[in-house]
Amino acid sequence: MNITKRNPPEDSANEERVLTGLHSLDWSFSDVAGHAGIPLRSIVEVTGSQGIGKSTFVFSLAGLVADKLRRNITLIDFERQNQDTLKNCLELSGFDGEVDWASYITDEQAKKKDDVRSESILDISTKKCYEENPDVVMVDSIAAFTPTAMHEGELGDANMGIRAKIIKAWFLRTLKPLLANAKPNIVFYTNHLYPVVGGFRPSMNSPVPMDSAGGTAVGYLSTQSIDLKKLFKYEYPEQGGWVLEGKIAKNRDGFGNESKKKFYVYLQAGEGVNRNVTSVIDCVMYGIAKSSSAAVTDSSTITMSGQKFPKFRDMISRRHDDELFLPFHNALKAMKGYTEVEVPEYQAPLDED
Repeated sequence: MNITKRNPPEDSANEERVLTGLHSLDWSFSDVAGHAGIPLRSIVEVTGSQGIGKSTFVFSLAGLVADKLRRNITLIDFERQNQDTLKNCLELSGFDGEVDWASYITDEQAKKKDDVRSESILDISTKKCYEENPDVVMVDSIAAFTPTAMHEGELGDANMGIRAKIIKAWFLRTLKPLLANAKPNIVFYTNHLYPVVGGFRPSMNSPVPMDSAGGTAVGYLSTQSIDLKKLFKYEYPEQGGWVLEGKIAKNRDGFGNESKKKFYVYLQAGEGVNRNVTSVIDCVMYGIAKSSSAAVTDSSTITMSGQKFPKFRDMISRRHDDELFLPFHNALKAMKGYTEVEVPEYQAPLDED
């Protein structure tokens, strides 16, 4: 069989994916050929329940991608995000570029003065994708987007389907420059999950059916979709962190239905994804490292290759100490054939209590 692809992008093999350094996340996007990393030229949906850290997760992920691609970032903000959280997430990811932050103006006088429409703000992301050196784009969130006609109209106005129509048009208009631009790019957007009223449950123990804003149509239009939830018993309130379990619900550049892979990231409140602590969680999940308890609690002791590390709460407090976590990063790299990797001995004094 001979398959000819018309106008393939130059050097596509070298530019179609980006590795974030978050091991289980990168490999959850792997394809049949074994290529890891987030596919470029993509619109990635990130869904999850309220308050689990979707926006913080996307800020960190976009920062990692933009840092690798040496791009700037555009944030389309419909939820009035915290500037300090955004700054901390991007700095921790290594991003040092510029951020174009477009936020919907809620003050009526300012809106009239500047003629700012919610559709115009959403369209900024599409225009950015047409630029010669496109920004990595974040839209937070699609669920919070409200058409201007609904803002300015009466409660009784018949506006059925107006939001869905605009969102669909945005998807289609954004995909074109994403695919056509010589420099690949990624658009991230967050979405909310909510329980389906009257949804069918086979038994009382079955989970409540959930749906996202925009429904099935939004899922069809996105090229990748990530479902997030807090991992049970992996929350650390005293340290202000928790572990997110992510599931690749859709990957147009992966295996298909059989590749619903999971990944794990450690999220620190106000800081975003921490790569160091995430490497520990990945090693435990892969069976490379062992926890002294069934779940990794704040008092758990982690051992790996005969080495005993501090209590997990102490590792969280030292989460920016790269030397402490180097053995975990190297062990993860060695899993995928990096044969020239040595796991150094950890010589710091250990807490034996």
